[in-house]
Amino acid sequence: MTLALFALTICAFGIGLTEFVVIGILPLLAPDFNISIATAGNLVTWYAGAVIFGAPILPALTASLPRKTLLLLITFVFTVGNLLAAIATSYEHIVLGRILTGLAHGTFYAIATNVAVQFVSRDKQATALALMFSGITVALVAGVPLGTFLASIFSWRVAFYATTFLGAVGFLAIFFFVPAQIHYVRPKHLLKQYSILIHPKMLMAYGMTVLSFGGPFLAYTYIAAILRQITGFGEYWIAPLLVLYGVAVAFGNIWGGKLSDSKGALHALKYCVPSMFVVLLAFYFGQHSKIASIILLLAWGALSFAIVPILQSFVITLAKYFHFEGLDVASGLNIAAFNLGIAGGSFFGGVVIDYWGLSLTSLASAAIVALAFFFVHYASSHLKHIK
Repeated sequence: MTLALFALTICAFGIGLTEFVVIGILPLLAPDFNISIATAGNLVTWYAGAVIFGAPILPALTASLPRKTLLLLITFVFTVGNLLAAIATSYEHIVLGRILTGLAHGTFYAIATNVAVQFVSRDKQATALALMFSGITVALVAGVPLGTFLASIFSWRVAFYATTFLGAVGFLAIFFFVPAQIHYVRPKHLLKQYSILIHPKMLMAYGMTVLSFGGPFLAYTYIAAILRQITGFGEYWIAPLLVLYGVAVAFGNIWGGKLSDSKGALHALKYCVPSMFVVLLAFYFGQHSKIASIILLLAWGALSFAIVPILQSFVITLAKYFHFEGLDVASGLNIAAFNLGIAGGSFFGGVVIDYWGLSLTSLASAAIVALAFFFVHYASSHLKHIK
């Protein structure tokens, strides 16, 4: 079972690297295809759009497939998409590769979330999810800086060849280590899987995900500019500070899973969300101090990713309690909610900068997280019986 979780974590690392490494290679990629940086940046948008589309839809359409077979199919598509990007002869070919990998991203997490919790006892489920999601945090800490560095020495294609290789390794790891017989109740009706969309408490849970995860990303999208222009760090400081942030993310991810397992998801959210609000508010007042900014950035990273396994565990628990068909769809909708939060946070961050300036982004983030806490408070008052 440990090896099976490890196999899923390898895939998560490859997916995390695929999602984020492109940001570091845009300046290298754009000249090769005679496109602007802004046009190249749309590769991030295409990817996020594919995740948001694929996460809730493809799991329902593939509900009849055995779980291991579907995981192998997903990793195969992921590998092909990255290979297509690596050998692309036009910008359109890279876009197609990004769409394929984005579709694989959303579907993988929707399926793997419900597979991973079967490998452990009920009181360890959030920890298992945290372990799987740690693949993304490792990608943030080590994979993205290394991929960007190698791309700068050789070619931007090296980054995509690396993710292609990781996809192949993930495919083999699933083939050898994930058991063939995975318990799964096949939904009888396609449309019934989406009845979750008219259930107010499930919609509330997805709203919590969008706000509590997307809120911090409003300011984090522009954190490099904040640290340079407002805090006063030199260019050479930015990469090390982002690595520190990634280390805090890795710590927070595991800590959040353990907190959810020991105290319950709602109790964990009642602790993490208001703490996130305090940190973002403090960052607004302390962003001119280098020491304060570093300390608060570490807390920011830990808390913003501590809620990932908590929210995913909460959604699964809620869907099981209300006996919804298609837990994969329930999980996939939350993956889409995470990415909707990232996309929405980045967009509104740009609006805040245009109208009020860069220095107010962390205050705007705090305001959104405060709104998320109202959802958490309401949920804790009306769902006390759900553990």
